Amino acid sequence: MVATIETERFSRAFATASGELPGHGNAEIARLREAAMARFASTGLPNRRDEGWRYTDLRRLERLDPAGLAGRVDGEAAGALPESLASLDAERIVFVDSRYEAALSAHGALPKGARLDVLSAHLGNGCDDADSILGPGLAEWNGAGQEGLAALNTAMTRDGVLLELPPGMKLDRPILVVHLLSGEAGAIHPRNVLRIGAGAEAALVEAFVGRPGGAGWTNTVLEGSIEPGGRVRHVAMIRHGANAVHTGRMTMEVGRGANYAAQAITLGGRVVRNEFVVRLSGPGAECGLSGGALAHGRRHVDHTTEITHAAPHTESEQVFRNVADDNARTVFQGRVVVEPDAQKTNARQSSRSLLLSPGAEAQNKPELRIFADDVKCSHGATVGDLDRDALFYLRARGIDEAEARALLTRAFVADLLTSLPVEAARAAVEEAVDDWLRRTANEDG
Repeated sequence: MVATIETERFSRAFATASGELPGHGNAEIARLREAAMARFASTGLPNRRDEGWRYTDLRRLERLDPAGLAGRVDGEAAGALPESLASLDAERIVFVDSRYEAALSAHGALPKGARLDVLSAHLGNGCDDADSILGPGLAEWNGAGQEGLAALNTAMTRDGVLLELPPGMKLDRPILVVHLLSGEAGAIHPRNVLRIGAGAEAALVEAFVGRPGGAGWTNTVLEGSIEPGGRVRHVAMIRHGANAVHTGRMTMEVGRGANYAAQAITLGGRVVRNEFVVRLSGPGAECGLSGGALAHGRRHVDHTTEITHAAPHTESEQVFRNVADDNARTVFQGRVVVEPDAQKTNARQSSRSLLLSPGAEAQNKPELRIFADDVKCSHGATVGDLDRDALFYLRARGIDEAEARALLTRAFVADLLTSLPVEAARAAVEEAVDDWLRRTANEDG
């Protein structure tokens, strides 16, 4: 792809910002960022001509300033930290417009041998592992079609977290990473890196929170590896403002006998794309992915996954539940790849969509690519509206229609709430779901 006006605009923004990005004085970091920007310039933003992006349009980014948000915005200007997050029993790290805010954060020292660093400080302190932090997004994980966005993140990232656990360490409390957005029309590129040693265990909760009418673009990347016998629990909650764009890319390498369970739930934003790319690289590796969207108005939410079974006796399960009201649109694209040596693979997919109005749409695209002959792989996808008999039953018992619809909608997404990978995040997720149901019920009324 030749450079376009759009990629040139991002290249100019990078040239302007590069002198103030973390680690700008480090030659290796500068080289990695420049290589990433060159990769993005040759790849460009994904568009609907790409098969993996046929349902999702990023043209709203033309309205944004890719140079990022200007100046420093304090916590009050960006919006208060929701009480359900502030009260969560976790090591809390808060960023406002991709800048670390110590006053809103609450984290202490982890057990000896573990590392929890703010990425900007780590990169700015002459780190000797820049390639493992910024490098993977350039050449790897190209399966689901978002490598251009990952390269742009590598070039422009300002902050995020680095979590390293030595073999056998099990954290008692989850790591909570909160991104508060002021709603200005700019772009941020958070990046989180997880390195989980053999037999180690960790839980991560990511929350992206914006003002109700906020705009801007969040282009976030999480890259991680779990060594044999390790275990990671991960929740990503997106509560952006009504005009925001969110592109999230989460990649994980899962080793022998290791386990990765993750859920992405979207309750805000104008255009949202959450992408999981997981490779089960060792025998006995397991992965459970779940997610869902509650979308109304003209919002668009896309959950795209790719799980590669690269070793025998591996197992994966995917459960997604989407709700669309008004003229909203939801997408689920789930790909399972079983490589020739991955005998005895067991892979399951389930995607269900609930349409609450005639103008709502849902797209479900499960996909199996199987190159082994001794496997169990299945998928199922359904689209429907509320059960009219159940709605009549509730109305007949004195419950008004808006409340009855809210009750049935919550029951539809109950699978996600009961299977949340990080139990400590349950109150925050349930509060967000109930808030969405209240707001849409009031609007309907």
